[in-house]
Amino acid sequence: MAGEGPRRGVWMATYIAWLHKEERSEYGVSFPDFPGCVAAGSTLEEARKLAAEALEFHIQGMIEDGEAVPEPSLLDAVAERPEAKDAIVFLVSVSDPEPTYVRVNVTVPGVALREIDRFAEDRGISRSQLFTESALAVAQGRVARGRHLPGREGSLHGNRGWPLKEKGSTATRTGKQLAPRGHKKRKKGK
Repeated sequence: MAGEGPRRGVWMATYIAWLHKEERSEYGVSFPDFPGCVAAGSTLEEARKLAAEALEFHIQGMIEDGEAVPEPSLLDAVAERPEAKDAIVFLVSVSDPEPTYVRVNVTVPGVALREIDRFAEDRGISRSQLFTESALAVAQGRVARGRHLPGREGSLHGNRGWPLKEKGSTATRTGKQLAPRGHKKRKKGK
């Protein structure tokens, strides 16, 4: 987060980019956190793609030179700069070019794991890649937490084979609400 100091090692960040267009010129992109890092393209899409490549290349060079990669600035902090006048602001995400991989254990119901594996295989990716990309999508806000997919009730991944957990209570696979946790049922007649 902003204000925590320069980054070293494994990281993922989203940086502010300014897109400018002057008469008889290409679309130019600059980065307030990286003076001198620029890109240009003849279309908006080309400028966006080249901006991401330029930023990754710039950061790679900083790492190779032993320089610390700065924390992303806050939008409010750069909005008042003169360079921001008449600029279109967009965000560019980058990640560590040489990530360290860590083996982790997760506990998943068997039926869920079979569905996850089938989903990953259908897309030609590994289970690890699916877990990583899915978790990052939620963490980065690209997918809403707990979003219901069309045709699926329950959690983001459906509700096949395991109960849904709700804060303070439990729901069955059919959605039937059970008594809150810790609540003892009263016997009839008392």
